[in-house]
Amino acid sequence: MKPFDPKTAKNGDKVCFSACDYVYTYVGHYPKQGYDGSVLMDQNNNLTFASNKFLYIPKTKRTIWINVYKNRHNACWYYETENEAVDKAHLLNDYIGTYPLEIEE
Repeated sequence: MKPFDPKTAKNGDKVCFSACDYVYTYVGHYPKQGYDGSVLMDQNNNLTFASNKFLYIPKTKRTIWINVYKNRHNACWYYETENEAVDKAHLLNDYIGTYPLEIEE
């Protein structure tokens, strides 16, 4: 998890506390709550306040596509879409296939 950065936060960003049991939607800075660094968050239309020093950005998952070759050392180029990966595949004798891979960022 990355620490929450109020300088780059935008409305709609996903935030959570250290355990990330619940993911909230960042609404905005709210200085009237009584302490510096207060933010307003939403979870299913329930607004809540928190100090931004306890917030984190949850990991996100996405799928990338890789072309796998039998006899090449650089067989792990990745692509954002399956079509792009297939288009870039070198259809030589050592091409095995194109496969999805889910990664966390």
